[in-house]
Parts: sequence; C-alpha cells; structure tokens
Amino acid sequence: MSPAPRCWGAVLQNATLVAGGLVVSVLLLELGLRLFAPLSPSWSQPDDTLGWAFIPHAAYRFVAPEGCPGWTSSGQINSHGLRDREYPYAKPPGTYRILALGDSYTEGLQHDLDHIWPKLLEQRLNQRGGDMRYEVINGGRSGMGTGLEYLFYTSRGRRYAADLVVLLVIGNDVEDNSAAFREPGGYGPYFSLDGDALVVDDSFKRERAYWVRSVLTPLKQRSALVSYVLRQYYVFVNWRAQTSGAAVSVGARAAGAAEVETPVVAPYSPAIVQAVAVTQRLLVELNEAVRADGARLVVFNGSRETWDPAQPDALVRAVANEQHLAYLDLIPPMEAAAARSGTLMFGCRENGGGGHWSRAGQATAAALIYEFLESSGVLPAER
Repeated sequence: MSPAPRCWGAVLQNATLVAGGLVVSVLLLELGLRLFAPLSPSWSQPDDTLGWAFIPHAAYRFVAPEGCPGWTSSGQINSHGLRDREYPYAKPPGTYRILALGDSYTEGLQHDLDHIWPKLLEQRLNQRGGDMRYEVINGGRSGMGTGLEYLFYTSRGRRYAADLVVLLVIGNDVEDNSAAFREPGGYGPYFSLDGDALVVDDSFKRERAYWVRSVLTPLKQRSALVSYVLRQYYVFVNWRAQTSGAAVSVGARAAGAAEVETPVVAPYSPAIVQAVAVTQRLLVELNEAVRADGARLVVFNGSRETWDPAQPDALVRAVANEQHLAYLDLIPPMEAAAARSGTLMFGCRENGGGGHWSRAGQATAAALIYEFLESSGVLPAER
C-alpha cells in the first residue's frame, strides 16, 4: 500500500506540468496575436433591449467597406453609449434640443463626427443668431429599423427631454423591422401585430449566440485570443445559417407569392405586406410616445428601396398624412443637387456611387433638413 502516495504525487506533478504548459501556450498565443495579428477593439456589446449597443467610453476606429478614399473615422463612444460628444440627460436652460434617430446613415461612421448630418445641422442651427443654444444629439446606430428606434426612444432617448425628434428613414428599415428578413447569425427584438397592437418578440435573449456574446464580450475587450476565437465563431455561425437556408431575401420571399393588396404597397408577398404594416404602426406609436413627452416628431426619407423605388416614401407619407406629421422626402432635392454640382451623394466614383452618403451627401442632407425645419415653423422664433 505504500506506493500509492508516490503515484498520486506523480499524477499531481504531471497535471501541474500540463496546466503550466497550457498557461504558457495561451500566453504565447495571446502575445503572438497582439504582435502579428492585432484586431481592432470592439465598441459594441449585447443589450437586452436593443440586441446590441455601443460600449460607453469605448474607442473606435472604422474603415468603411465601400472602398472610398478617406472613408474612415475614429473617436470615442460617449458615456451614454452614443456616437457623439457628451450631453447630460438634463437639458441646460436656454437650450433647444433635437434628438436624431436613424440607422447607419445617422450614425455616420463612414466620416468623422463633424461631417455627419446631426453635427452639421447642430452647427447650422447655432448660426441662426439670438440667445437660443441648439443641441442635436446623435441617437443613430447601424442596423436600426423603426422598431429599434422606437425601443431606443422609449427606453433611453426620451431621457434627453428633446423638444424635437428627427427620424431619418432608410429603405431597408422595412426589412429590419421584420423577423422574416433576419440576417444570418443576427439577433434582436422584432415586432408583430395583434390587430392594431404591437407585440414585441424578445426571444433573442434566450438564444445561445446571444448568451455566448454576453459572457465573452468583456473578455473580448481585454484579450486578442478571445477576440480571435469569437470572430471565428461568428464566421461559423453565419456560414451555417447561410448553408441551412436561414437567410431569406426579399426577392425569394416575393417569388410566386399570392397578390396581397394594401393601401400603400403594390402586390407583394405576405412577408413584405406584414413588414410594411408593422413599420407603419411603429411610426404611429413613436409619434404618440414623442407627443406624450411634449415634443414633436419630424420624419425624413433618405433612400430608395430596391424592391420598390417608391418605397419607403409612400408608406411614410401615408402615416405622415394620417398623423399630421411634418415630412420630407430628401431624395428628389438631393438628386437635383447632384445633377447641378456633378457631385455624388452616395458612395464615390471608385465604387460607382454605391453605399452610404458621401460627405457631400451628408452636408446636403443637413442643409435640406435645416431648411425644412426653418420653413415649417418647427423651430423657435429667433430672439
């Protein structure tokens, strides 16, 4: 019986050596990745309300995928998780505050902060004269549809006590509002209709991918190895979703579908018609929430939709007429400005004018929004 302690001692010694070897290997992998394959730090994290959100105080460096010269930006997310300068929730005296809602066109990571429409609008407003100070707070974030914009406003945006809420609608908002067109590997809340009532589906919080990201995101911020492993995991999740047919395009849904008539859209698939109906109801609910806070909602359209060039202008205009909302389709005047100047409003010459607004597009949109707010009598009288 005497050899037993020696056996256990040998086992313990071997286990210690193996554990030490694993630790050294992990440290070497971490060091190697930091030296030879550095990854940009993440500035987003899982969020139980919105699916994901910016990390307060996180540094970012963004290179736009459009491939246009100079389309990069860097900076720091503010303490409230917005791509903007610091603004307290409490509105300072003598301040007229505007909250800008939208997706990546409003977020504007393709360009430095001072060259996107919320900041250009703020600059223009503060040149009006008088003793009124203006703040335009950038609540935009890529991937937001009307549903996420509504949830952002009701959960956080209303804390800014804005006098005016400006919503920029983009064509893919309709798909973003529908689970039927969910991107492979994507997650987040979606709305459906029960009669006229909106019903939110937040089951994403119980999905494995969301749980994994929630647990590992803090480690990802500190470890190049964890960041690399997570990136490979996301690539695998996306590949599996694509190969399993989880990704459904608008065209695939529409093909062979029965004709469904609505007051707003031509015959399309039931999925599109339902997504349009949800979008319209969300606009109504957002307007009611803004009005309940003593503010006013103004809506602008910033793009065409590929499945119907008349959208989203037609569906937004229908709601604007019903709800007596101030509304402007930015596309016709932006196209006219492009024709006069020969300057592309979308993309760049290198990519054939595709993608997001160029700096000229951002500046033109800001000028058009300012002129519309001024002419509509929405802004306070100069003092």
